[in-house]
Amino acid sequence: MQQRRAEIESVRLDGRHAEAERQARELLQETERKYGGSSAQAAEAIDLLVECVWYTKGSREDASVELARRAVRIKETLYGDNDPRVAHSLTNLGVLLDESGRSGAREPFMRALAIVEATLPADDPRVARVLTQYAIYARGREEHAVALNALERSLVILRQAPDTDSLKVAHLMNNLAISYWMMGDYRSARAHWERLLQLRRRLQGPKSAGVGSVLNNLAALHVETGDYEEALRLYQRSRDIRVAAFDDPAHPQIVRVTGNIAEMQFNLGRLDEARATYEDALDLAREVHGQEHPTVARALHGLGRVSQEAGDHESASSYLEQALTIREDTGPARRIARTLHYLATLDRATGNVGSAYSRCRRAAALRNEALGPAHPETAESLGLLATLLYERGDTAAAIEAARRSEQVASDHVRLASRSLAERRALLYAATRTRALDLLLQIAAQASDLDAESRRLVWGTLVRSRALVLDEIAQRNRAAAQSGDEQVAQLLLELQKASSRLASLTMRGAGRDATRHEEMLRTARQSRETAERRLAERCEPFRESLVRERTSLEDVAQHLPERSALLSYAVYERSARAPETSSAERPVESAPHYVAFLLISASRDPVVVPIGPVARIDSVVERWRTESVYGIVIANRTREEVAAAYLEAGAAARRAIWEPIESALEDVDRLFVVPDGMLSLVNFSALPLSAGRYLIDAARPIHYLAAERDLVPVSGTVAAGDGFVALGDPDFDLRLTSAAPAREDRARAAAAVRSPSSTRPPCTDLAGAAAFGALPGTRAEARAVAAIWQNTTSATTGAELLLGERATEAAFKSSVRGKRYLHVATHGFFFDGDCRVAGVANAGPATRSKSRRALVVASPLQLAGLALAGANNRERSASGEEDGILLAEEISAMNLQGIRWAVLSACDTGVGKVHVGEGVLGLRRSFQVAGARTLIMSLWPVSDDAAGAWMEALYHNHLAQGLGAADAVHQTTLQILNGRRARGEETHPFYWASFVAAGHWN
Repeated sequence: MQQRRAEIESVRLDGRHAEAERQARELLQETERKYGGSSAQAAEAIDLLVECVWYTKGSREDASVELARRAVRIKETLYGDNDPRVAHSLTNLGVLLDESGRSGAREPFMRALAIVEATLPADDPRVARVLTQYAIYARGREEHAVALNALERSLVILRQAPDTDSLKVAHLMNNLAISYWMMGDYRSARAHWERLLQLRRRLQGPKSAGVGSVLNNLAALHVETGDYEEALRLYQRSRDIRVAAFDDPAHPQIVRVTGNIAEMQFNLGRLDEARATYEDALDLAREVHGQEHPTVARALHGLGRVSQEAGDHESASSYLEQALTIREDTGPARRIARTLHYLATLDRATGNVGSAYSRCRRAAALRNEALGPAHPETAESLGLLATLLYERGDTAAAIEAARRSEQVASDHVRLASRSLAERRALLYAATRTRALDLLLQIAAQASDLDAESRRLVWGTLVRSRALVLDEIAQRNRAAAQSGDEQVAQLLLELQKASSRLASLTMRGAGRDATRHEEMLRTARQSRETAERRLAERCEPFRESLVRERTSLEDVAQHLPERSALLSYAVYERSARAPETSSAERPVESAPHYVAFLLISASRDPVVVPIGPVARIDSVVERWRTESVYGIVIANRTREEVAAAYLEAGAAARRAIWEPIESALEDVDRLFVVPDGMLSLVNFSALPLSAGRYLIDAARPIHYLAAERDLVPVSGTVAAGDGFVALGDPDFDLRLTSAAPAREDRARAAAAVRSPSSTRPPCTDLAGAAAFGALPGTRAEARAVAAIWQNTTSATTGAELLLGERATEAAFKSSVRGKRYLHVATHGFFFDGDCRVAGVANAGPATRSKSRRALVVASPLQLAGLALAGANNRERSASGEEDGILLAEEISAMNLQGIRWAVLSACDTGVGKVHVGEGVLGLRRSFQVAGARTLIMSLWPVSDDAAGAWMEALYHNHLAQGLGAADAVHQTTLQILNGRRARGEETHPFYWASFVAAGHWN
């Protein structure tokens, strides 16, 4: 019998539960015939059968539960109530009750645990078994601290037992990794799963069900950070392996992973695929678990969300109501609240505001109790509640609820971003709750909103803008601190502490609220201790902490006299106003722009509605098209070019400038924080009349990534010393490579050139286009270097990187520690439509309203600079420098000493527009790397015009002592007036490409 038991146990541990169950039933019948139905042997056979049906259809049969209870009764009769063998059967009963969705599992678990702890040595493997199964039960009830403690005790016991089966250790490692993951210790979770993956491949084979299980769990790590594409890939691999490994197509593990696949398809916006997969998951769940199981509720909830997103409100309501009915009976509170929340959104969308309000209040209360007030899901329901309060006419309560919701959500994005790569941080930020939308809508719509409320709304915007940019830049500044190993270690400790706190917050309290609050308190203290130690050691990090806490009041205090701050923001506006909230008609929403204006002499901000994003972006895109390409449209006369630009520019001026113009009469300097497509506008080039532009109003305009940029930094990294200028790279330089060179391919296209000269708007790196030579940039680099040397007393002279010296390696080694960086070469932003780079890709700038990955590949891989050897990039070996310096590479460099980075290249200011984060391209990469002020271009520039503009810029800055904002303004005006004096065209293409951003003075 023992041999038969071992064989069946092996089949079960391999995941072939249906076959194991069949064999176990046969063994039980044989045992009962041989030893009798009340024998110890029969009880052991029943135990084995119960363990086999945990994950099969048999789990939901009343007969299975009765078998488990029968084993307990037999053993109690034979051995007494407090024997470890009774504890074994009690544990089986608890697992069966839990897996089948029945109530009452806690009592047998607690009895079993009390028995083994009272009768067995602490290191007995039988104690480990009870602890492990109880931990799985506790984790399902979101008692994560209890589960983690029990699993860690189990692992210590099993590792000390030399005869313990390795597969049992593997099972325990998997559950321990799950608990680490749920507690926010992602590093430990990943380490355990990766070791487990290797162990299971060795013990069970690469296509075993155990390997599929680990792949499923690794996918969950990617879900946490919004990387749904990678999660979907791993889930699909897991499902393929499990389908091949199990002899039961309705195996519970296949049911679960099918639901996971459906959820990822939904998050990625693949609604038809998600619907079909959820339907499969629902059929499988009902076949395996019956009609009233949590897995059935999950599939129904998913189908409701798919229907809701597709606009089928009737089907959505039906599915969600069915899911709620099951969840009300099976729990936990977090899942009940989740379905209630989406039913509330559905009620609101169909005009049933009263029901929406009632359901939302209950969802918010459940989430607050189960997850805590600082949980993002609590913030989600609080944000919806704020919207409903506003529609009920309670504006003051709506503002307060929305403010709290936005604070929780943005704080969590900042916290989570601290330990994520930039791409994943942006993915995560794209999925967060945005109660800021409601605050901006209230500010834009409520003409009688008091000044304090306007300050509160704008202050919330100040703290919520460019969160990921700040976190990544802060991390780079800290890591660049003198190459200090202790700083690097402290930074790692902070990232781990932040990750743990973020995940603890995400997981919520469950039923063990007291323990959860204690763990949260400990995690906060760990994070604060790590911050304090890093700040003591690292000056740039101290600066970052101050910046993080910058308020609107701090910004206002640093506005220079006779200046103004103009901030644009994109928000999602609901079409139904408070006075019509009771009307039974659908809610419609669309993104809008709003502007905030603060004059230095006033504390009261002005709020100006700008209009729908679709209309504004259409106007801006037309203006940009005329700015960049209007002069080369075939058969146009000079007069027609000017007239077309005037028409397009006037429309843009009316849309984005005239609404605030009257408030700027006494302003001598303007700071602009753009958002969306407005990040690609040079306001100075907007026309006033034929041949006259906003720049003629003699008001310097400077651009900021966020309002916080106005607050000066103190105690920062010392400025660099010296000047490096790169120009005229030898794009045809043959790169040294140990790899065999590929045969030259026939070039598919000639170099793309801008209308009047040699700098293209972008180059298709996926194709075979070549970069054309830029001989004019050699003279430009020499000229600006000469101005530096003639006007500065710096001990370090100018370094020139020209021709074959303008390589990636030379660039990377030369820029470190410099004060000024001047780059004159080809810039590119690749978006698949080279002719309109930065225009078609950018608008309209809207956010996803569901949890979807907005950034599949890093945008910083789509922009860059061409350096020496770029035309031979295909000859370089993998991992070698190839003459293409991507924005992603620049963002990883240490440019902390750079005070000015001048990018005298095409399109260096364009990229993928990300609402709330700015432009993801070269401008962002230089900011992240530490450059303080960036001079960049918004469209292609000609060699001659760029060279003249740059010489004038450096003269105004270095010889005349003008700050960045004034130097750029004065230079642009000089170039424009020079063209006027010579009778040349004054189309902005020739003089308005360059703008300055970052630190203004």
